Amino acid sequence: MPSITINESLSPLIGIDATTKKNITFKFDFKMSRTLTMSFADFQMVQINSKSFTVGAGYKIKGLKLPFKLPNGKKIRLDNDLSFRFDFSYRDDITVNNQIDQGPPQITQGATTITIQPSVDYIVSKRLTVRLFYDESKTIPKISSTYPTTNIKSGITFRFSLAE
Repeated sequence: MPSITINESLSPLIGIDATTKKNITFKFDFKMSRTLTMSFADFQMVQINSKSFTVGAGYKIKGLKLPFKLPNGKKIRLDNDLSFRFDFSYRDDITVNNQIDQGPPQITQGATTITIQPSVDYIVSKRLTVRLFYDESKTIPKISSTYPTTNIKSGITFRFSLAE
């Protein structure tokens, strides 16, 4: 037996997802996990700890009237739902390496990740939904051998459904 691994995960440990009568949504969840790996080949134990939480809110406007003008001059008025959503996430990961009888444990990996995700969805018809989104994720490492990174994704998505 070269190694033994134990995984613990509370995902979510605490979670709340609620919608009010006025179409306001709230979300909160807190997750924890831990992985322990004991290697008998090199007599070391690696422990990976992770904690994260997400806070989100949204609002849905029913029957929003948007006027559009076609290139031929004809006006179209759409009367559909518009949804706003904003999520904020924080995640903290750390990996600690314990070498048996080799001194104090060392942090070998880890990072703090902060993410924001606002989006707007508009239902044009039963089959077509338009989504405008922005997703920014910033990673701050816990060790000096890696660099901080920021990833940004944004755009517009057209989702067309063939079935109702």
